[in-house]
This record gives sequence, structure tokens and C-alpha cells, in this order.
Amino acid sequence: MRIYFASPLAKMIGQRDYDITVHSTVTVEEVVCLLSRRFAQTQVFQDDYPGKSYVPNLLMVLKNGRYLLKPQDCLENHDDLEIIPPIMGG
Repeated sequence: MRIYFASPLAKMIGQRDYDITVHSTVTVEEVVCLLSRRFAQTQVFQDDYPGKSYVPNLLMVLKNGRYLLKPQDCLENHDDLEIIPPIMGG
């Protein structure tokens, strides 16, 4: 599974994409938990909202460039994901 990070997340992490291999079906939430362990230098994957699902409250996750995912949606090894961090503007 290839995971793409949208900017500015890619700049914080120091890379544009990341590959993982899953041997069974996993949920979006499980992938985000894996990323939180792998990229501990960023707070964007940390759950600061106890009792609330982290995805989609803060992160937008797209599957194969077109499907907006929910936390319990299932993923397989051949899927591509794009992680879009919260964006603030004025």
C-alpha cells in the first residue's frame, strides 16, 4: 500500500510518500495508528480528542484518488491512500 502525504504534512515528515505491506484487510484507523508510531515527530497523527474518532475529525483520507474514507472503512494492500492534514486559513 502506498500512502501519499499532502503538503504541509509531507514537509513535516520529510517525505512525500510511504509504502507499507498489509497481509490482511485493515481499517483506516489502524493505518493512521501505524503512521503515528512511524512518524512520531509530528502531532498530526496523535489523538488529542478522547472519545472521538481521529479520522475524519482532523484528517481527510482518500482511497485511490477518489473515495473519501471513514475510520472503519477497510483497506487492502493494493490500495493507494492520500492523507490530507487539517488546513487553516484566514
